[in-house]
Amino acid sequence: MIRGKFFATDDFDLAGHRLLNWRWLEDLPTDGAIDGQALILVDGVPTWTTITTTGGGGGPVDWADITGKPTVFPPDAHTHVWADITDKPTTFTPSTHTHPLSQLTQSGATAGQVATWNSTSSAWVPADPTAGPGGGVDSVSAGTGISVSTSVGDVTITCNLTWAELGNKPATFTPTAHTHSLSDLTQTGATAGQVVTWDSTASVWEPRTPVTPPTAIVGDTPLNGLADAYVTNGRGAGSDANVASAANRQIISPYIPTYTYTASSLGFRIASGAAAGTTGKVLIFDADADGRPTDLLYQSAPLATNAAAIVLDNSTTFTFSGGKIYWVGVWTSAAPTYTALAIGDCYVLGYSGASTAPFRSLVRSQAYGGTSTDWTYGTADLSTTAPIRNLFLKT
Repeated sequence: MIRGKFFATDDFDLAGHRLLNWRWLEDLPTDGAIDGQALILVDGVPTWTTITTTGGGGGPVDWADITGKPTVFPPDAHTHVWADITDKPTTFTPSTHTHPLSQLTQSGATAGQVATWNSTSSAWVPADPTAGPGGGVDSVSAGTGISVSTSVGDVTITCNLTWAELGNKPATFTPTAHTHSLSDLTQTGATAGQVVTWDSTASVWEPRTPVTPPTAIVGDTPLNGLADAYVTNGRGAGSDANVASAANRQIISPYIPTYTYTASSLGFRIASGAAAGTTGKVLIFDADADGRPTDLLYQSAPLATNAAAIVLDNSTTFTFSGGKIYWVGVWTSAAPTYTALAIGDCYVLGYSGASTAPFRSLVRSQAYGGTSTDWTYGTADLSTTAPIRNLFLKT
């Protein structure tokens, strides 16, 4: 039962607002009201109206029923005492780090001692540098070939191993690059006057009686008082020989003029001619630092080789320097017979072995015609049978 009261008459406040005067609540109108409605003044008329609510109604609210909740609740800045922290580790292993020497402390160390690892106690301890355990050598035992002055303290160790007692010896001992004076050389079987000669067949140095060198290259000695004198590349001693040549072949030998001169004509002697129309050329090559032929310096005009005669190229000149090594010779298109030195009177260029004939000249094959190529020396060029051709050089 609703109880209360209100007044029947309307009152107004000082501002002129109308006030509802209450009489007893049981006298309120209930026409059309249903459960849950509220009496609301609508346009000045009390009216029963259904009220729609969206909250919890003022009582306890379940967490799941709350909408628009934040996903996280950041705490405000705050602190905790050590006792509030749970699951603390019992020890804290330090990360890898270093300390300066000034931060190290010592316990019981005396002057001169060092920090020494003691494997028994697994700790660094102060110890004398020569004291044990772990502080240094505390005893020495001698072994094979070893002697010691004392077993403790300052020890002098002496090694007296014999060659047989020395282990892991190398099988060979390759010497480092070195030289010997002539007095260090020994000889086996040499006789007075012999010289050391390389034997390329046996790959050894051996004693050999030297070949008597030419007396002089007097063939190019100037003839005083004679005009239009000729010199040759032949040595002063020996005899001439007539030697057949071969087509497309170059034969050269060394020539060292004894003085500087300019040859105004260069040629050779044909002892027996070849076919008509055949020719030959005079060749002069330079020498490298080892005395071997290299660059072509001079090539004569083609000279007829079809008849016996001295044939000369008068169209060009060549200046020889005294004391310089040249390589001179001929190049033929056919096979005439030249005047040459007897093979035994030619210069000796070397030997291939202790019992072999000496090399006398250099020979190579090259198709005749045009300009000759430079000479690239090879041991295959060495000849023991091709004699030196006599050249005529007009001074």
